[in-house]
Amino acid sequence: MDGMKIIGGTAVVTGAGRGIGLAIATALARDGCQVAMVARSEAELAEAVTALVNNAGTPGPAGLDWEVDPDEWWECVESAVRGAFNCVRAFVPGMIERGTGRVIDIVSVTGTTAWPTVSATSAAKTALIRHAENLAAAGFDRGLRVFALHPGMVRTQLLLSYRSDPGLREFLDTAPDEAFTPPEVAGAAVVRIVAGDLDACTGRFLDATADLNEVSQAEALAGDALRLRLISSS
Repeated sequence: MDGMKIIGGTAVVTGAGRGIGLAIATALARDGCQVAMVARSEAELAEAVTALVNNAGTPGPAGLDWEVDPDEWWECVESAVRGAFNCVRAFVPGMIERGTGRVIDIVSVTGTTAWPTVSATSAAKTALIRHAENLAAAGFDRGLRVFALHPGMVRTQLLLSYRSDPGLREFLDTAPDEAFTPPEVAGAAVVRIVAGDLDACTGRFLDATADLNEVSQAEALAGDALRLRLISSS
């Protein structure tokens, strides 16, 4: 799962053993949240257990659909989408009962356009963006606020696994340092979401590297800006 669930003053972060998840958990803990961390590796948690953000997932195979392993492709989609759904089932009823709560799905720009050599990740992230929009609409009147947050291009083990594809390897190996985003940027954005600063953006796709003050104040938010939607040329 890629994202996050906030329960009052408590955060539950999945995929928290390293990278983006660890940076988010650390930022939340520093901001005074009680943080529960979830990861596949007990050793990683043992090193960092002070602090759920819905951030866990698998990279999926790099390559064209007719060439990649189908089981790896489906594992990527299932871990992200089914994982996020299961977290909602586990934690959102408590938020609804209390009349407040925030859910953050960590997504990607791969969910906003075609990425044919990482189609599993693209399909999974697209689904998570729509998941956030649906959940926001369903829970708005009950105090639930939901966000699809793009953390930027973070140099994680998951991202670097795409070097198995020659084209992506060349891109990753030649991209300048400034093309990559420190994971702490996502952590800072999540802290602002938890604080309620961006509640006007519920149901939207947010880019952690953008000016979130400007985004939250945009008059266009009254309409469909930042929602995942089809654009007609007519």
